[in-house]
Amino acid sequence: MIITATQFKANIGHYLDSVINDDVYITKNGKIAALLSDPRKEKKSLLDSIAGICAANPVSLEEIKMERILRRAYPGEDPYTVKRRFETMAVSDQSMPYQYGDSGDAKTQE
Repeated sequence: MIITATQFKANIGHYLDSVINDDVYITKNGKIAALLSDPRKEKKSLLDSIAGICAANPVSLEEIKMERILRRAYPGEDPYTVKRRFETMAVSDQSMPYQYGDSGDAKTQE
């Protein structure tokens, strides 16, 4: 809906109610000067877009928790890069012929 600033001043209550259904563009001297919109609508559309992304890429709760932990522990680094680094270390630790005790001494596996 497009209205003039004069119309908006005269009927502000009406336009505040109608913004729930449709955005209101307010013009001044024939040019759009302002946009009146429902803030809940923007949150809803943002949530819908996020839900669409999540539906296309299902992620477990554990993966979400791990990403949050990695973001806090390694700020500024890509959490997926850090995760791959740890996964690589875990794989290489399993193939090592040594087991480390509490004292840090290397012991051969039996």
